[in-house]
Amino acid sequence: GFHATQSPVISKCITSERDGRKIFYGAMISESVIALVWAAGGVAFYGATGGLNEALSSLGQSGVVYDISTGMLGTVGGLLAGNVMCSLSGRKVNPLIGSAGVSAVPMAARVSQMVGQKENPSNFLLMHAMGPNVAGVIGSAIAAGFLLAVFG
Repeated sequence: GFHATQSPVISKCITSERDGRKIFYGAMISESVIALVWAAGGVAFYGATGGLNEALSSLGQSGVVYDISTGMLGTVGGLLAGNVMCSLSGRKVNPLIGSAGVSAVPMAARVSQMVGQKENPSNFLLMHAMGPNVAGVIGSAIAAGFLLAVFG
């Protein structure tokens, strides 16, 4: 967890030993909140604790994190960003573009297709959603390359 990997870094960054208690206590609280969010996401994604237990036994912990990240968190974050863009543009941007613009190919595009067809059964958005979907992949690759170049 956080304490094992970040303790040496933070201990060199603080100027007073008195600040250590606040910083590490805050980190412990933050880490527990993140764990609760992941637990809630796992139960919501797999339907119940039984489904989560089955997924953990078949996929392992990293497989479950990957499934939740690509299947739920990325798409939900994209949809929230799309709604923000829609509000800021005066309702000119469709929020489904935000949900398709994440790099979870092709899951995010399929979610956009399903949501669009629920609203209007004659909507066929899959090919239109793949454009922002591929752009999300390219953007992720550029961001990863930048981070590696700067911090790697």
